[in-house]
Amino acid sequence: MEYTNILINLLYQMAYADGHFSEEEKQFISQVIEENVDQADSLLDNDVEIPKDEKARMTILYYLLFLIKIDGVVEPSERKIALKFGVALGFRTDMVNAMLDVMEKHIDNKLPDDKLVSVIRQYLN
Repeated sequence: MEYTNILINLLYQMAYADGHFSEEEKQFISQVIEENVDQADSLLDNDVEIPKDEKARMTILYYLLFLIKIDGVVEPSERKIALKFGVALGFRTDMVNAMLDVMEKHIDNKLPDDKLVSVIRQYLN
């Protein structure tokens, strides 16, 4: 995955946003690394450029949103940094906030497969 470094970097920052790095967050990040990194050495590369490809940027945002949900609590500090990262990735503030609202509403249960997609569709031109 060509954007692995920025993804892992942002996931770690998100995990620490609330001042607590839970076991669930550690396991989630470990799983993302295991599934997306061919060689651990590639994470040592300091290349953390934001990808130009919208699909790659959306994938990063999805990972960040699911990391927020993983420990069962969405802290205000996590919302704030997720919004900051979402905007930095090139997405509209209101769309990212709507996606965060969806994640919070489904904090204790499975997120329906199409729920985030329906939010995205609202903001397509």
